[in-house]
Amino acid sequence: MKRLAALFCLALIAWGCMGTKATPPDSSDTVIDEKALASPPTWGMAKESEHAMPDATKRGIVARKKGHPSTPSASGLKAAFADDNRQFNLFLEFLETYKETPHITADVSERITLTVLDSEGLTLPDCTVEISLGGDVVDKGKTTADGIFRTFPTLYADQAKNLTATIRYNQAEKKLALNRHGKREVEVVMEAPRTLPAAVPLDLLFILDTTGSMGEEIDRLKTSIDLINLNLSQLPAKPLIRYGMVLYRDKGDAYVTRVIPFTPELEDFREQLATVRAEGGGDTPEDLESALKKGIDELAWSDEGVRLAFAITDAPPHLDYNHDVSYIDAARTAREKGIKIFSVGTGGLDINGEYILRQISQLTGGAYIFLTYGERGESEGGAPGSVSHHTGANFTSDKLEAVIIKIARNELNHLTTQPGHTDDDYFEGVSGIEKPEKVTEELFNNAVAQLADYASISLSDKPATAILPLASELSTTDSEYLTSALLIAATRHPQLTVVERENTPAIVNEIKLGLSGLVDEETAAEAGRLTGAKLLMAGRVITSGAKADVIIRLVRVETGEVISATRLLMEAGLLPSAW
Repeated sequence: MKRLAALFCLALIAWGCMGTKATPPDSSDTVIDEKALASPPTWGMAKESEHAMPDATKRGIVARKKGHPSTPSASGLKAAFADDNRQFNLFLEFLETYKETPHITADVSERITLTVLDSEGLTLPDCTVEISLGGDVVDKGKTTADGIFRTFPTLYADQAKNLTATIRYNQAEKKLALNRHGKREVEVVMEAPRTLPAAVPLDLLFILDTTGSMGEEIDRLKTSIDLINLNLSQLPAKPLIRYGMVLYRDKGDAYVTRVIPFTPELEDFREQLATVRAEGGGDTPEDLESALKKGIDELAWSDEGVRLAFAITDAPPHLDYNHDVSYIDAARTAREKGIKIFSVGTGGLDINGEYILRQISQLTGGAYIFLTYGERGESEGGAPGSVSHHTGANFTSDKLEAVIIKIARNELNHLTTQPGHTDDDYFEGVSGIEKPEKVTEELFNNAVAQLADYASISLSDKPATAILPLASELSTTDSEYLTSALLIAATRHPQLTVVERENTPAIVNEIKLGLSGLVDEETAAEAGRLTGAKLLMAGRVITSGAKADVIIRLVRVETGEVISATRLLMEAGLLPSAW
């Protein structure tokens, strides 16, 4: 009876959401150190929240992300960044929702990610990659520090099904066939060992809108450049840092673009930065495309190492100048050179600017950064002190200079002696504050939302999804309670069509799903045949001290690959056996 009552209560509880409140910006300086950057945080990743706030904590749910500060300082221009390649399905949903926004069409709905490693599992940067169709090269570029190159067949392949990828590193070469119905995440191991220079080159380019409304951002860069340099120069990789700038305004202003070439001399760069003034402007759009051409096409970037550009603006670009190099062309060139562009939305940037900035960053493997001014939830932008951002809640907030430091540090971390860095994200449920059923509901709502947002394929067709019982070492009562919580959360999600689960226990027995909760290509295909599902949601629960550790994966039936994953930690008091 206790188990049935628990399941009944869980089925009746209503959908909840968490509020958010951002810390207002401040102008004081703060020293960033590795200890602070590595402290365990408390931050919210609920579908509608930016941070876990007191009202959320009262409900007994927080979310944690390794490597981010628990209490971001109020100094500096507070920024948040969202990785649209990581939360790929959410990005595709954004593009579709706001498709009437003026922009250049670039269909990225189909994506294949190549991750290139050496024989020891170390990421290989600066591999040249060519994608061929019928013997003709249709896409090309360089792997970045994480060993990744992404290609988007819908941009060039029409109805063709098979592609060929050629990867070269030093004298080694590997060819492989890519099937557009096959895996979306492809790992490539090269024979050649990774070789890096003693001092890894790090190019940092600031593409800076210098019109009259950008004074605060320009002043902040002036006061924080020494802090940025100090933190990056002391990293274990000991990078050889070069700084450069492309300043831009618009036609009719004192200049359209002004270029400060890369220099390894911080003093020289600081002197140039000190002369920058925020002046001119007037109409909203500015000539970002000319700045991208100067910065990406014409500057002398390093041939190896880490190459990062930060495009900082509060205005969308002119799309009516008919430049010979569009912003999409510039993004394509950046991919060829292995440059990641991180766009930074400031001031009153509206949806027109957000849409284009996010296109640029996503295509180049960067992220969209937006300054926060205390607004709640997502922002429509377009007003002073309000930046347009429609990124869900899967973003990190901190000072702008701290975000720049983190991004550069994370890129350099891929080139240390250890295999590539992976984030350790998880949600955590705490007992004894709110009713356990309510905490469990919010945990699984958040988990399913993250699985959907982070899916590496589009879920716009609301694919049929089978929810398999969680493999568990807990009691039958607790195990069935958690599986029911997962089922309810999945059923509520608007992008998933949950299939009937009457025979799923028999299916699990038939495909011999063990305690690991892992589904490989063979078992995924068999489960898909038995259920008619295109996706499987499967996982496992083990005890971790006094907590239940729940790992859940979303699996594509056609290939057996994991397209997203999430993790929950639940105190034992949240489980029916403790009631």
